[in-house]
Amino acid sequence: MIQVLNEEFELSRRLAALKLLDETCSIIVGGSLARGLFDAFSDIDVCIVAKQSDGCAALLHALKSCGIDRSAITTGLRHLVWRASRIDPAEPRIEIRCTSLPIVLSAVHSLLSLRDTSDSTLDFIHNIESGIYVKDGCDIRRRLVNLEIDARHQKQIYSRCLQNLIDPGLEADIRRGDVMQYFAALNVYSRVYLTSVAIWNNRLSIGVKHWRRTLDSLAYRDAVVERLLADCYSRPDYAACQHLLVQLRALLHARLGDLS
Repeated sequence: MIQVLNEEFELSRRLAALKLLDETCSIIVGGSLARGLFDAFSDIDVCIVAKQSDGCAALLHALKSCGIDRSAITTGLRHLVWRASRIDPAEPRIEIRCTSLPIVLSAVHSLLSLRDTSDSTLDFIHNIESGIYVKDGCDIRRRLVNLEIDARHQKQIYSRCLQNLIDPGLEADIRRGDVMQYFAALNVYSRVYLTSVAIWNNRLSIGVKHWRRTLDSLAYRDAVVERLLADCYSRPDYAACQHLLVQLRALLHARLGDLS
């Protein structure tokens, strides 16, 4: 892991050599590396935050001459993503996400004003907040250091999670053998649990990768829900899925009750 971290800092030096730092407000090492969960299958995640909203395209243009083979550029809601292909299959792939300070501040404002408490916004801000800062030219860490969500945010997030706990006809799906529908619903229930537990532990997000190891580090969790999730993933079982829904709803109602 130390070797990979050194490679990240070497990457930042290469970017500096291209004078990208003059166009950049922050370079953040994120993902499993920042969370101490890096393994042989992990990518190296870097987030570059441009000072201006139009800085992402210029950054990606400069990255093409970075010396690392580019395999794809994709556009997301808040990022342009540059993925470098592995030169050596044994080496981790580098994924560079380019965003901008106005986008970060807009996401924070949307969360704090209760306009947007979606999982995507929680994940985005959490990744910015919890990364390892190689450079922080515009004091993003200082801007986010006192970022907290209060009871109003927690209630809205728990209520949203409750709305996602529906049965879309799982019994029929299981009888037909439509396991894709079954596991799609199960993934929604899993995300509801992970979001709920993150908020319960005063975190914005715990993500979906390495979730078992992350849960082991938390003070509050629900062993019954986790056992039922394991049972439901091991084989399609309608009764177990219904039991899971009951337990998840009970957990969320209990959390909402504690906030009243």
